[in-house]
Amino acid sequence: MAAIDRVTIDYEGVGEVLHSSEFHDAAQQVAEQVAAHARARGLRLRNHEPVPIEVFDDPSPTRVGVTVAVRHPAGPAWKPATACCPERRTRSALR
Repeated sequence: MAAIDRVTIDYEGVGEVLHSSEFHDAAQQVAEQVAAHARARGLRLRNHEPVPIEVFDDPSPTRVGVTVAVRHPAGPAWKPATACCPERRTRSALR
């Protein structure tokens, strides 16, 4: 098997992929899965409303983008779930 002497990156081609509808669809699908997982946790605010979790397009000049956001002032305090510390997954503002 021959060793690779040189790799040439097709930046224009990479840009096309990062701006493609297929790439957007894949990112959107993953973002929806993340949001569904977060919603399935059943977290509630103090007023017993569900934590507002939204998925929206968030493109940049260099690629398509999709964001999953907790649109609430307490959102930044909400840490993602971790396998090692399940008791530390939420803050009291979200219980």
